[in-house]
Amino acid sequence: MRGVLERASPPAHKRPMLLAMFAIMSPALVRVFSLPVFAGLPAVPLTVLGLLALGAILVVHDLLTLCRVHLETGWGVPCFLAVHLAAAFLVPGTALDDAVLGLIW
Repeated sequence: MRGVLERASPPAHKRPMLLAMFAIMSPALVRVFSLPVFAGLPAVPLTVLGLLALGAILVVHDLLTLCRVHLETGWGVPCFLAVHLAAAFLVPGTALDDAVLGLIW
């Protein structure tokens, strides 16, 4: 919603829009990591790492282009990761929960 409200300011608009795009990337990442090329590697933990990498890339982009982290990136990336990944860690019976239990047992 914030990205829509900030349409007049391109830097403040594109960051929430990128975070929204990151939110729909997880099903695609799971499918990519389920390909035979990645056979034997757990798809769900790799997807979590992929989402973390996407957030880190946005922070690095800000540091390289602005020499600081943009306000929208500073609050958006942690909120995105907390909200998007919380379900994977907190909801019992999710794919990540099963993957972590599979590694422990």
